[in-house]
Amino acid sequence: MQIPCVFCETKHIREISGVRLWGQETICLTCPESGLELGFIGRAEDVEALAESLDTGLETLMDELVYDEYFNNPRVMHQVMQCLQEIADNGGLYCQCGNTRIEVDVFLDRLELHCKECDSINIVYAETEEDLKVIQQVDTIELAQHGFKCLDSFSNTPKLTKKARRRRNKQS
Repeated sequence: MQIPCVFCETKHIREISGVRLWGQETICLTCPESGLELGFIGRAEDVEALAESLDTGLETLMDELVYDEYFNNPRVMHQVMQCLQEIADNGGLYCQCGNTRIEVDVFLDRLELHCKECDSINIVYAETEEDLKVIQQVDTIELAQHGFKCLDSFSNTPKLTKKARRRRNKQS
C-alpha cells in the first residue's frame, strides 16, 4: 500500500497482510521518519471515532514538525498557520462547490489548500512579512470551484494603473 506523507512530501510503502487488513483491529498508518499519524484502516465506525478523538488542527501539525529546520521562514509559517486555523475555526474556509472540509498540504514556503470535491486549489504563501500581513487581513478564504487562486503579497497588493487620458472635445 502507498501512503502519501505531508511531512516527507513523498509516499511510504507499507505491506499489510489480507488477514490483518480485513481483521477487526484498526490499523494506524504512520510516517516512519516523523511518527506523524497519516491515516487509519478499519471499520468505518472505529476509524471515524478515532479520527474525531484526535486534534487535527494545524497547530498540532506545527508542534509535530521540527519547523525551525524545515521552513524557509519558520516564524512567518507558524503565524500564517495560526491565522489559517482561526479562519477555519470561524467558518471562513470553504469552496464554492459547498465543501467545507478543505485539505492543507504544507511546503517549505507555502500552504496549498485543496478541495477534494472539485479539485480546486488555493496557495497561501508564508515566506515574507508581506505574506503574513496579507493573511492577517483576510476573514474568509473561498476556493474557486474547479479553479486556482493565490494569496500572497504580490497578487494582493494594489496594482499600479495609468490614469486615463482625457480626450478633448474638438470644437469645430
